[in-house]
Amino acid sequence: MCNGGTGGTGGNGSVLITWSDPNLPTVTSPTATGITSGGAVLGANVTSNGGGALTACGTCWGTSPSPAGNCAAEGGTATGVFTHARSGMPLGTLIYYRGYATNSAGTSYSSDGNFTTSLPGITFTTAVTVSGTFTVTGAISKGSGSFVIDHPLDPKNKLLYHSFVESPDVKNIYDGVTILDEEGKATVTLPTYFMALNKDFRYQVKPINKPSPNLYIEKEIEDGKFSIAGGNPGEKISWQITGIRHDPYILANPIIVEVEKGPNTPVKKGEYLYPELYATNSFSGVFGNFINLFKGLIRQLMLFSHD
Repeated sequence: MCNGGTGGTGGNGSVLITWSDPNLPTVTSPTATGITSGGAVLGANVTSNGGGALTACGTCWGTSPSPAGNCAAEGGTATGVFTHARSGMPLGTLIYYRGYATNSAGTSYSSDGNFTTSLPGITFTTAVTVSGTFTVTGAISKGSGSFVIDHPLDPKNKLLYHSFVESPDVKNIYDGVTILDEEGKATVTLPTYFMALNKDFRYQVKPINKPSPNLYIEKEIEDGKFSIAGGNPGEKISWQITGIRHDPYILANPIIVEVEKGPNTPVKKGEYLYPELYATNSFSGVFGNFINLFKGLIRQLMLFSHD
């Protein structure tokens, strides 16, 4: 809920009543939670009524800073933290919002907060073919994935598929070949964006054409570079680096590897994405139990025949 008023003083048998005009209320800490494609739960903290009774407090939102439209009172008139659900926002749009409070002196606002409304998920239940460029600004979830092209060796008659490389981590892969200098060393420079995009690095280095048992990472990645040493002068070295994304988008939208089925997932609890791959009906369950029982009887008969 989001009191105010004045008071009187008295003494020596007399009553003295004083009154002063209130100041504007004070509103801080705008919050937004439960963000969806068309709304969110907005709130703020009315830390002072300004010395006057509050007549309303609530939130405003818009697509420009310092919104003064789309205002709605949350129903309370007490100081403190309040929240209420707001709707009617455009899909996939940057929304600015702020809290407000009103007393007889006027209306004051908190600072702005902002967020972007989500886009509703799209589920394809049949095969879909896109013949042009397909861009997704959110996430794609799938059972499997691959590229498909005309087969380079028989493009008229065959197709060639390759699977995506999958990982529970949001992993990037970088590789290359370098030549060691006269000291058996090399410094590899990674792309300029590497440090901004990646963290938690992993390394592999392998000599080409001949063994190099003393080869090692002399200096780990720093400022987008790493060093290899312990090899032979002029030796060709194959290297591979992986990193885990830590850019602003993935930090705000992390991939949760294991998720309970239910609301906001493709299927409810008790349902299957691929029911044809699982024994999901009572007939299958009973038939399966019968088969297991039959197999058990056969094993017992075989044991009995050996005794």
